[in-house]
Amino acid sequence: MKKFVLPFLLLCMALLAVACGGESTADDLLGEIQERGTIRVSTDANYEPQSFLDDSGKFVGFDIDVATEIAKRLGVEVEFITPDWDLITAGNWGGQWDMSVGSMTVTTGRQEVLDFANPPYYYTPPSSPPRPRRASPPRPTQRPSHLW
Repeated sequence: MKKFVLPFLLLCMALLAVACGGESTADDLLGEIQERGTIRVSTDANYEPQSFLDDSGKFVGFDIDVATEIAKRLGVEVEFITPDWDLITAGNWGGQWDMSVGSMTVTTGRQEVLDFANPPYYYTPPSSPPRPRRASPPRPTQRPSHLW
């Protein structure tokens, strides 16, 4: 039994060395993101209030909050990239970024080159009903002359 321990340990060390080599072991986008520790997100920096740069140059807005939450849940950092809108909607990003988070209208043409979340996102109506309109004051009416 002892004669198998040394070869087994050598085999384990060899497999570990191969697994920890310089090449990526991830074979899908999620694996690459987790391995890299960063998700690269394209966004439009001129689309207030969805995504824009504040006075200090920090990205803010609904789309930014969504992308940041996705990164947080994946346990990675987020990096924002701001390509031209035409590049985002053209598809075939060539690995320049991992995903786009933007309040983009789903069209047939875009569906041919992009994968959209289904549903894109939920709209939560207000939790309280809208205030009722004030009733208009009654308009003066004239009685028909035959009722006098």
